Amino acid sequence: MANLLIDMCVIVLSQFCVGLVYGVLALSGRGHIGQTHADIAVGYALDVLVFLGYYISCEGATGCTVGKLVTRTRVRTTAGGRAGLGTIVGRTVARLIPFEAFTYLGDGCGWHDELSGTRVLRIVRRPVAATVSSTQAEMDERERELMKRLGGR
Repeated sequence: MANLLIDMCVIVLSQFCVGLVYGVLALSGRGHIGQTHADIAVGYALDVLVFLGYYISCEGATGCTVGKLVTRTRVRTTAGGRAGLGTIVGRTVARLIPFEAFTYLGDGCGWHDELSGTRVLRIVRRPVAATVSSTQAEMDERERELMKRLGGR
């Protein structure tokens, strides 16, 4: 859920910036904006393009969005591998299904995950100290074995 809230903040901020640029460009060219159905349609189209672009570019390139980066989660296939670009595009387009966000209320897996064959998995990282100490333990064990072979010197 935190992923969604963070990502929506990033998307809304991005949509605001794109809309601001569009508004400035439209005002400089025509002197008015938002007064025709075409202006409204362009605004909605830009919002959808920002939404799709955000998820496809972030998840397609790295397997995570800003929200997933913060919460240390990644998109993976149900087999556990990295999701390809086609899978990510399908996953992202499925997010546009009306009321899709409410599909988490059941088993906790949204339709965009079900339809695309993906899951969001938490990434567990070992602390650096644990890595170093386990490496040190392995080195100590090898040293003991070597000392036994050499006759205990």
